[in-house]
Formats: sequence, C-alpha cells, structure tokens
Amino acid sequence: MGITAVAVVPIGLAARYLGSGLVADISGGVLYTVLFYALFAFASPTISPAKIASAALTWCWLVELAQLTSVPRLLSDWFAPLHLIFGSGFAPIDLAAYALGVAVAWLIDTRCSPKPTTD
Repeated sequence: MGITAVAVVPIGLAARYLGSGLVADISGGVLYTVLFYALFAFASPTISPAKIASAALTWCWLVELAQLTSVPRLLSDWFAPLHLIFGSGFAPIDLAAYALGVAVAWLIDTRCSPKPTTD
C-alpha cells in the first residue's frame, strides 16, 4: 500500500493542476480518497479493508465538511501546502467522488491483496 500512496500523489497532482472541469474535479476526489485509503492501510496493515475504507471515507468527508468553515483557509494561510490536504471550498460533488474513490480502493485491496485480519 505504501507504493500505491507514492504512485497516487503525482497522478492526483496532475489531475489537479493539468485537468479542468468536472472530470478533473471528480478524478481528484477519487484519487484523494485512494491516497488516504492507502496511507491508512499502510499504517495499519492488520485492520480489515472495510474498517480502512470507513476511516478513509470519514476523513475525506470531515475534511470536505470542514470547508464550510474558515479552518482550512486559516491552515493554508499558515502553511500553503496544507491547501492540498484541506482544500478551500465546499463542493457537494466531492462527497460522491470520495465514496467512489473508497469503493475503488476497497475493491482493489480486497481483490488484489488478500491479507489476514486480526479485528
């Protein structure tokens, strides 16, 4: 999963900065969720894919909902690269993109890398 996280970052940045429109927005959201799924899976290899998916989706939705406040902007003002993590403006379509991203990550994880769990 660590390799997946490393591979997703440049693809996600390309989608963010080279793409435009709805396709770029949705693909960015999907890749953002895949990245956090991979990071959570890497950090907790014994946790079940379902719990990792729940954690990744919860994280992404909380970050998106936080964009209804000024907190992400304040964090980005303090340290500009945090904008890539916390965003700046709430977009309801991102919530659906995150759900799609976690489904894709979960499917890949459960189909391509079966692992025993201790949950």
